[in-house]
Amino acid sequence: MDHTGKEFVINESFALAAHPDDQKRLAGSRLSFNKYCGVQEFKNAIFLWINLGSKDNPVVNDFLEDARQVSWFGGSRMHDESPVIHKLLKMGQQHDEKEVGDDKPHSDIILWCRRYQTDTKKFTPYLCFGRLTYHSHVPQSHPLKFIWKLIDYDGLKNHSDKAVRDRFAAFTT
Repeated sequence: MDHTGKEFVINESFALAAHPDDQKRLAGSRLSFNKYCGVQEFKNAIFLWINLGSKDNPVVNDFLEDARQVSWFGGSRMHDESPVIHKLLKMGQQHDEKEVGDDKPHSDIILWCRRYQTDTKKFTPYLCFGRLTYHSHVPQSHPLKFIWKLIDYDGLKNHSDKAVRDRFAAFTT
C-alpha cells in the first residue's frame, strides 16, 4: 500500500515528534484531522499542505523566486480573523526572534507538498520541504493568499543526496 496522504504523514510525525505525554495519552487512538484543509495545527507546530498543478483549481499554489518562496491559499472558510490565521502570522513573523544553535532561523511552520501528475491523473506522495517563515499576505482576500519563504531552501537545493536535490528540482521547476 502506498503511503501518500495526510493521514500517513500525521501519524508518522506524531509518532516521531509528539510530546511523550501526548503519545501515552493518545496511544491506540485514531488521530483526527480534516483531509480537505490546507493546514494542520499541533501544539508545537503547524503543517501547511500544498497541492501543485491541481487540475481545475481556481487558485494556483506555486514556487516563486527560484523556489525560495511558495504561495499558499487558506481554505474557503478561513478569513483574517480565523484563529489559525492569527497563529500562522504570529509564528511566521517571530522567526527572527528565535534562533537555534547554528544561527539558522527557527520556525514551527512546516511545508508539505504534492504534485498532480497529468499522465497518471494522480497526486505524488507528500514531500516535506522544511520550515517556512512569513513573507507577505493579502489581507481580506478570499481565499487568503500568503507568500512564505523556505528556510531550508539551500539545504534542499544543495543536499548531499542527489535524489533529494532531484526531487526538490522536480517539484519546484
